[in-house]
Amino acid sequence: MRYSQIEKEMLAAAWAMDHFKLYLPGNTFEPYTDHKPLLHILQNTRKTSSARLERLILKTQRYNFHAIHQKGSQNPADYLSRHPLPEVEKDKTENYLNFVINQNLPKKITEELS
Repeated sequence: MRYSQIEKEMLAAAWAMDHFKLYLPGNTFEPYTDHKPLLHILQNTRKTSSARLERLILKTQRYNFHAIHQKGSQNPADYLSRHPLPEVEKDKTENYLNFVINQNLPKKITEELS
């Protein structure tokens, strides 16, 4: 099943609220999002075009919250996902030796190692 970007963002918000459902009812909270179109959907309970979005909105309606937009550049978690640590490239000789060793090991030994 393919989700549009707005549906992915709404799914994340609904999942987070469901995950913390023991702590959220009765409390006002502020979910932050870097997806500005999501604000309109979270704050406006009128019918939207997608049935999938409608189901997700119904899951969030029992909570009392005020969604806030925060630019992705100002969000530390977003920064970490957009700027991962550089991968350290192994030496080509080491990769070749690992390949040769793994190819020449008996099948029973390789099954026990994995």
